[in-house]
Amino acid sequence: MRARIGAIHGRPRGTYGAPRVHAELLKRKTLNLSNKALKGRWQMKGDKKIKRKSPRPPRARKVQRNITKANQSQAQHQRYSELYQSIIASATEGICACHDVPEFPYVRFTVWNDRMTEITGYTMEEINTSGWYQTVYPDPEVQARAKERMDRMRQGDNLNQEEWEITRKDGQKRKLLISTRIVPGGETGVNVLAVMDDISERKKSEEETRRRANELAALNALGRQVSATLVFEQVSDAALKGIMNAVHPDLAFLFLRDGEKLILKGVEATQPGKWLEEIPEHRVGECLCGLAARERKPMYSRDIFADSRCTWEECKKAGFRSFAALPLLSGTEVIGIVGLSSYEERDFLIQAEFLETLASQIAVALENARLFEQVKNELTERKRAEEALHQSEARLLATVENTPNVAIQWYNEAGQVQYWNKASEILHGWKADEAVGKTLDALILTPEEAAEFLRVLGGIRETGKPFGPYEVRFHRRDGTPGWVLSTTFGIPMDQGRTTFVCMDVDITERRRVEEELARVARDWQTTFDASNDAIWILDQDQRVLRSNKTAEGFFQRPCNELVGKHCWEIVHGTSQPIPECPIMPARNSLGRESMELQTGTGWFEVTVDPILDAANQFAGAVHIVRDITGRKRAEARMEHLNRVLRAIRDVNQLITQEQDRDA
Repeated sequence: MRARIGAIHGRPRGTYGAPRVHAELLKRKTLNLSNKALKGRWQMKGDKKIKRKSPRPPRARKVQRNITKANQSQAQHQRYSELYQSIIASATEGICACHDVPEFPYVRFTVWNDRMTEITGYTMEEINTSGWYQTVYPDPEVQARAKERMDRMRQGDNLNQEEWEITRKDGQKRKLLISTRIVPGGETGVNVLAVMDDISERKKSEEETRRRANELAALNALGRQVSATLVFEQVSDAALKGIMNAVHPDLAFLFLRDGEKLILKGVEATQPGKWLEEIPEHRVGECLCGLAARERKPMYSRDIFADSRCTWEECKKAGFRSFAALPLLSGTEVIGIVGLSSYEERDFLIQAEFLETLASQIAVALENARLFEQVKNELTERKRAEEALHQSEARLLATVENTPNVAIQWYNEAGQVQYWNKASEILHGWKADEAVGKTLDALILTPEEAAEFLRVLGGIRETGKPFGPYEVRFHRRDGTPGWVLSTTFGIPMDQGRTTFVCMDVDITERRRVEEELARVARDWQTTFDASNDAIWILDQDQRVLRSNKTAEGFFQRPCNELVGKHCWEIVHGTSQPIPECPIMPARNSLGRESMELQTGTGWFEVTVDPILDAANQFAGAVHIVRDITGRKRAEARMEHLNRVLRAIRDVNQLITQEQDRDA
């Protein structure tokens, strides 16, 4: 489509190039044919002009046919013109054309399809009135950079899928890929054709993927921390540290529910202060934490000073602005509250799903730790232990049954499923009544993997220590593969038996992202190694970070011996850069620098392209060495030939002069 529209610019608005020109030519041709037809109606008799008699001579009929064909051709070109206009108007990319004008806004657009209006929010009339740079680049620095880039484009340096951020009429920021071409000719002189692709949604999707990957990593880290022990104090301390690392609030604290009271059990803060020792006892139903406990749902406040639900003054006095209260649910029972605070205004609601998953994982870990302590302390009294175990199993069952993102199973010592929660049904595809009583080789593992699982259970029974977290590959009921982060631990039961609890978090998507990143890295390395030039990636101190295969042949060393060395050690065999080194001027110019280097009988061209950091400062360079020996030898042979020709010319001139004197 771009090839077809490339010739349309430089025409007045409402026209699309070639079709209009063809129509004008047809019009002129039709008028000429009509004049010829009129002339054919008269003939000369002597000195008089008389009208021909009917029927018309054959030439008149031929002229009439030519007029008909011309009209048909004009209609066909009109259809082509309408087709070109329709193609441009319905294109999924923004298409526009402009040229320079001497008066404000100094650029005038003559083509502006509907997609351009959708992307920018401006019509062509509005842009031509207010100006392209002045509207979509309100930031003066960005506006100046855009103008400078367009100046280079007019000199032949076209934009090719370059990413730019514009500001729409409604204030929204949009990411665009812009490509341009210079189109000479037309009534307006030199025109610029631009094609713009809105990639804002794709950028958002990429950012969302990164955010999800970070959240999965945080969940995995928290899972490892809270599963490393069953001591309640250690679990609560690990939970608070884990949530600080995952969410980065200014304050995180843990309340445990005791009837209608909320008892503070732990605090983590970025700025510890005396006020932390003065947090009073909270009650269910009061302030955000109490409301979260009563309603059994999270409470979020972006500004506690303007939130009537926040009735306690401690957080306000401490200078906090935003707050989140997350209930820790064991089934339908609230066992505690995790509170998060921020000095700066922050919308915790944006991370609601992630925060609630963290809270669910903490709740399971705390409940497991509490259950473990209860079982451990009450083993001396069998009846009391049985009652406590019964209550604990009920609470645990309620917790695991309603945990949405953690698949939990119980196994006996033979590896048979005793319990299979709803999250396990969703993750593995097997219903609970189908899974209970079966071993994992009949469900999600191969016989070899199931045998390894039994060995893990035996190790837990012998040592009494939990196993994991560890990553396990499995197959769903429909045969599709998946990965989970799994933690397994044992719970002592009566008569010396042990029940094993396995907690799985689905990490299939994280593994897919990791494998995709690895594939991209392999593809990049393959391309890197395919070049005929020796290429290095250098750090700020000119040490080789990466080297391609071609460099091994250039410098007769394997890549692992090149990496870590200074470039001058390898190329020149010196202890410091040579004065002609192109990296020195590249540090100052922040642009490409090059030099030609002779080594023995060989010639090489060394090119350096600087790598800039986020602050636009020199952070390293791409160092390329190209063998130009053949070219230099050809140049030398050409120079030698020129010298020979000049010598022959001088001899011929001398001979001619001698002949002239003899004559």
